[in-house]
Amino acid sequence: MSAIPAGVSGPLLAADRGPRFAAWVGRPDAAPWASAADLFGSGLAAAVAAVGEARGAANPAVAGALLFEGYAMRLIPPVLAAALTEARAPDPGLDAVRVEWADARVGQVALDGSCGAASEVVPALMERNLAVALDAVHRAAGTGLRVLRGAAAHAVTVTALHLSWPDEQPARYLGPAREVLDRWGVGELVRMAAVPVAGERWLYAERRSCCLAFRTADHRRAASFCATCPVTPEAERRGSFHDAVGAFIDRTGRARRGH
Repeated sequence: MSAIPAGVSGPLLAADRGPRFAAWVGRPDAAPWASAADLFGSGLAAAVAAVGEARGAANPAVAGALLFEGYAMRLIPPVLAAALTEARAPDPGLDAVRVEWADARVGQVALDGSCGAASEVVPALMERNLAVALDAVHRAAGTGLRVLRGAAAHAVTVTALHLSWPDEQPARYLGPAREVLDRWGVGELVRMAAVPVAGERWLYAERRSCCLAFRTADHRRAASFCATCPVTPEAERRGSFHDAVGAFIDRTGRARRGH
């Protein structure tokens, strides 16, 4: 993580698991930090416009999708990882979250509130934060609810994958992730499975809803799709998964069981 911002007490519980799970506990108020309630409230129109200009998304619905996707990918992994691995996490209500808003992107996040049990935090993360934010984007930018809910579902699978692969059982968090997805009512928007590779079962995940990134100038310049994109042929998605597992094994020096 970067230097500790003023107004925070330290990193979130799951920060030691890598940068994807980095978040702060506290209330940084100096720029570029802003309230998530303001970002998805009085500041939403300006935020959508800024994302549209930065990413080359003329359609506000596309810019809204990218804004929410970035927010979900910053907020869900640290909060959910803390809830799943430590059985507790700070209050994830929209009013308790601060975001680093710079260059039309959500950078870091911080949560201000006392820790609660996972049984309270997990539903609250959707009910008192994500559902409020996605409904605001849907109403203000016209982004489809399936797209927005799919972004939240995707962030759950990414969290589970990055927690599972370094574990002794590289599909360990498949069950807990499915429970979260079902509880949030977004399970049909992703696909998860334990797939055998190199003598072990590894968590595999793919999207079933579009993020709309292909409709930006950014994408037209790169002309590529991510490995979990539903537009990518299934054989290609599976091939990318096997390649990624092999690269992870080689990079970490993990023994290949059964070989």
